[in-house]
Amino acid sequence: MKTVVKVTLGILIAFTILIGGCVALVGSAADDVQDESDRTAITASQYRSVKTGDRKADVEAKLGAPESADEFSSEVEGLDEPVGSSCIFYGRKGEILSGYQFCFDVNTDRLESKSSF
Repeated sequence: MKTVVKVTLGILIAFTILIGGCVALVGSAADDVQDESDRTAITASQYRSVKTGDRKADVEAKLGAPESADEFSSEVEGLDEPVGSSCIFYGRKGEILSGYQFCFDVNTDRLESKSSF
């Protein structure tokens, strides 16, 4: 009977160590994700400081490198230049699944719209 108790106790200790290791690993990964999103995140005040008509280079100089970027353009028959937007995205400081979008005219590189999500 003592052997069964020792084996059971050994299994419980090993299981506890395994669970503790997993929790530490997941916590560390979550911290890494938060650190990365904070590097490309901005505050609401910074978002409000960007005005329609600002140049893209000036916005990036003020806010730093964006988290991501997308470009949407299309050619329209009868127009010499493409129509579309080049959008950059920043995270929202302290949050993971929300952020800010700034869209610039592809021809002038000037801010034409901004939004938060």
